[in-house]
Amino acid sequence: MIIPTQVIKKQDHTSHHFKSQKVWLKGLGLYNDTSVVINSSLGKVGSTVYMQFSLECSLADTLLSITEPDSIRSQIHDFGFYEGENFYNYHDYSLRKTDLVYYKVGFNVIHNAVCGMVDNQDSTIMLCFNDVCGKYQNVKYSVKGYSTIPDTFLVYRNVNEKLDTKWHVCAPEVNTPENRAKITDYGYIFHYDVYSKQEIESQCPRIKDYVEQYKKRMSDNNTNTTESTAQEPE
Repeated sequence: MIIPTQVIKKQDHTSHHFKSQKVWLKGLGLYNDTSVVINSSLGKVGSTVYMQFSLECSLADTLLSITEPDSIRSQIHDFGFYEGENFYNYHDYSLRKTDLVYYKVGFNVIHNAVCGMVDNQDSTIMLCFNDVCGKYQNVKYSVKGYSTIPDTFLVYRNVNEKLDTKWHVCAPEVNTPENRAKITDYGYIFHYDVYSKQEIESQCPRIKDYVEQYKKRMSDNNTNTTESTAQEPE
């Protein structure tokens, strides 16, 4: 797995008479822990460094210099995957190694939510929709910074609740009529790419299995209506 990190601190370090630097790296996105490495060739504070680590065994983390074109780097976002020399984005690796991806990052189901009540005092709206379990949801969301407020927003949540239990609202560039048209009762989002449930589940029924398992777990919750606060656009 490959993730972007940011150099947040550097300090001179001497070991066995060799001068180097101790560098603190903060993960950007999904894996936001801080790591400390000894390396004298990393960039200045604030620069981005990619870290690669094994998902299937206990190999040590390695720093990776991305030499691929921007078309590859733009697909990583907060994580991506390598097998040997081959890079796979979130969507493609989900179809290839479904179980591994589920346990490491999960799958996000996405819904169309209708904009309801607006509170002009604090610029919040209420997003209303039925989730993948058929439960009616109310999600509060701040629309500060929006010049106009859409009638419909795309919202999503991870079906691996051990990784994330919050609702997220898609960024304006994702919340397009074309993407909303792909969603019936639910669909899927992989980073910034939205797919219909038919497209994903026909290609990979195993992903649908995980959604059905999630629905079964959530059926133990007898609350019919849930009100929560959404995260900022992603």
